[in-house]
Amino acid sequence: MKNIEFTPTRLIILQMALFLPKIKQSYFVLFLDNYFTSISLFLKLRAENIGAVGIIRSQGTKFPALFITLRQKWSTKLDWGIICAAIVNDILYIGWQDNNLVLTLLIVHTVHEASSYITRFRKRLLIISINAVTSRKIFGD
Repeated sequence: MKNIEFTPTRLIILQMALFLPKIKQSYFVLFLDNYFTSISLFLKLRAENIGAVGIIRSQGTKFPALFITLRQKWSTKLDWGIICAAIVNDILYIGWQDNNLVLTLLIVHTVHEASSYITRFRKRLLIISINAVTSRKIFGD
């Protein structure tokens, strides 16, 4: 299976995904690292009815302009916890501000329902934690 759109590494993911058993009423979701995640791979997986979620680095012109601008000009200036999202070609692009802007792709999503957003309460970080300074600004002492 030779395909110009995919690097050999991403092609391995596609080949393994296509070997998953086709079972009625069954749906697979792959969770990928940014080394494997690409827009073209996610489009192909969606066409094969295989779900995927993955962190991604922006990929030039294929990536929505909003996220490219946020990443290049605002990634260290946004407040922690800011979330932005856009759906393009049935792929959900999410940007979440941590210490830097984290970009994520999903092809398993329901953002049109109020129940799609879930708030979770987490334990406060210890003072000696690396991210304590950032988290204390948000959560207080």
